[in-house]
Amino acid sequence: MMYDVPAGDVVMIAPERGSIRTALGYDPADPYAITMVFNAGTDEEKRWLVGRDLLAAGLKSSAGDGDVRFFRGASHDLLYIVLFPRQKARQVKFTARAPDFSEFLDATYAIVPAGSEVIDMDSELDWLLSEDE
Repeated sequence: MMYDVPAGDVVMIAPERGSIRTALGYDPADPYAITMVFNAGTDEEKRWLVGRDLLAAGLKSSAGDGDVRFFRGASHDLLYIVLFPRQKARQVKFTARAPDFSEFLDATYAIVPAGSEVIDMDSELDWLLSEDE
């Protein structure tokens, strides 16, 4: 089951500036990940899987060194999200209200507490091995 929570006001600040509809999702079957879904008002959504622990770390201080990075604003009310799409030579930057992401993260821990995550490795391996190449 997927739990979708609106992420509040998320503003893309680069390469262009403007509000973007964003939802955060959590699936207890994949307890280590959250999904960020971005939609700029078109029929196309962009989904990013992010480690739940990366978001938790990013809400405290700068975190991430790969495709997704989080930075806290000076006021601690802002969260900066920087995405590095592999197919693009540029980065995409967003600002969001940190409390919205904090509330979402707390809700995920209410569903699956930290340290109690379980993944069915047999099912995961079956899924990986059955994928078409």
